[in-house]
Amino acid sequence: MDQPKVVINNIYIRPSIFTLSFRIITIQLIFLGIYIFSAVLAYILQINITITTTIFIIYLLLVCGLVFVQIFLTLTSSLRWLDNYYIVNPNSITSSIRNGLSHEEKMIQLDKLANINLVQGFVGRIANYGTIILLDEQKRIIMKIISCHDPKRYINIFKKMVNTNPGVILTNNTLGEV
Repeated sequence: MDQPKVVINNIYIRPSIFTLSFRIITIQLIFLGIYIFSAVLAYILQINITITTTIFIIYLLLVCGLVFVQIFLTLTSSLRWLDNYYIVNPNSITSSIRNGLSHEEKMIQLDKLANINLVQGFVGRIANYGTIILLDEQKRIIMKIISCHDPKRYINIFKKMVNTNPGVILTNNTLGEV
């Protein structure tokens, strides 16, 4: 009996969860250092001077302000990660990138695609993420898929989609080190 054929209409690509985790852990460690520093400073000041109610209230307000800044940075990092995505369909790739209050959507047709490059650092190779760079025939960057999880898999999908698309031929040296 023949296996049913699966047709993929859209593929959604999000930045790697590793990059989100790294950002959030970095934020938490920075604020942990600030809290420890402020606690040591408060202890030193307590020994040297008598703490008045005003100084104590100012210290509490500063710590509360730092907590709110920490929460704000953590939430904005998470929301920014959720709002950045790429949609790949058989004819085009659409990126939706939100930076603060601005929102940018860009769509490229697959027939404009001539080369695909992959940029992976040391940590990216270990954690299996990287940036896919899509180039046109003049080697100009037409789109970057930043912090993509399992980029080699998506590159192979792009190659298959482009090779089934008439009029688009990827060069042999497309992938470099991949």
